[in-house]
Amino acid sequence: MQHDSRLKMPSNLSLHVSDEAIDDLVEIDRFTERNWGRHKADEYVESLQSAFNDLCQFPSIGRWRKGIPRGMRIWTAKRHLIFYRAVDTELQIVRVIHERQDISQIKLN
Repeated sequence: MQHDSRLKMPSNLSLHVSDEAIDDLVEIDRFTERNWGRHKADEYVESLQSAFNDLCQFPSIGRWRKGIPRGMRIWTAKRHLIFYRAVDTELQIVRVIHERQDISQIKLN
């Protein structure tokens, strides 16, 4: 069996969600409930939380891209971009932004 250096190994980092990301999740929940009902809002937020857990296990699956701070990565979950960084033994969720938002106008620190 040949070694593949691209293999993603689980890491099980602890999760920290920033105050800004919590505000983002509250707004996502409200918007989804207003437009599609409570059940869909619960499902959608749970899917984002599931993505957070996946990132804790596999933090290198996200990508860096021009315009975001070094060390930060982006992962797409449903119609949202999760901005995060892995620091020591912690995965920090920085923001959760809709894919259509202009990220140059978003505070990412």
